[in-house]
Amino acid sequence: MKLLLLGIVAIIVVGYTAFSLFRPGSVPVFGTNKKIEAIYAEPMRLAKNVYKEKKNQKTDFSQSPCLSEDLGDGYSLDVVNNPRTILDDQNKCQSYQTGKTQHIIEMTPDGEIERIN
Repeated sequence: MKLLLLGIVAIIVVGYTAFSLFRPGSVPVFGTNKKIEAIYAEPMRLAKNVYKEKKNQKTDFSQSPCLSEDLGDGYSLDVVNNPRTILDDQNKCQSYQTGKTQHIIEMTPDGEIERIN
């Protein structure tokens, strides 16, 4: 009986922890997870530099443009609305859609990283 009760408690704890960490539709919050920051440090740095360049060139971010078809290391850089719209999924970088790049960094029009896929 004690073993059964211990097993149920363990399942509840593991389930709650998994749900808390991997909520469906959740976006990693940068600045709170050092491991994620280390993995994506270079692509994030490049993305922020390209964003700054495009902003200085007065690029219109309202139409969800692709800012870079190839940042390097298999990454593209795309702007998405906040909150996301159907337009964001239709206007993804061509190199990402065709598989030329394997990853995409999505930034808000304000330059905040929304998601890395």
